Amino acid sequence: MPSTNVRDEEDRTATGVIVHAIGFVFGVFGTALVFFLSRRRFSTSNARNALNWQLFVLFALFLLTFCFTVSPWDLVSIVPGFAIFGLLFLDVLCCGWATVQALRGNAWSYPFARKFV
Repeated sequence: MPSTNVRDEEDRTATGVIVHAIGFVFGVFGTALVFFLSRRRFSTSNARNALNWQLFVLFALFLLTFCFTVSPWDLVSIVPGFAIFGLLFLDVLCCGWATVQALRGNAWSYPFARKFV
């Protein structure tokens, strides 16, 4: 449902909408750049949410990759391998849903993401 508040319509920007796709493609670097360069409240809020999510994904991928490489080749290393693919799939879904929510004028908070920024 479109927003009826004129001020909210003026505050919404394309950057606030596409920051989630930028985060999926460029990760932390893209969202951090948008976060530091954005001036509108809508863009900053969406960039902050996307940056927090991408930091969570980066940390989780680092941890899972470490578990995958350190463990011997057996069931213990297969579990982190599947978890890596699951996390990447969750990243695609969440970035897509956040983009849809931004198109609707909402700054959606990602699940599991701590507020680092």
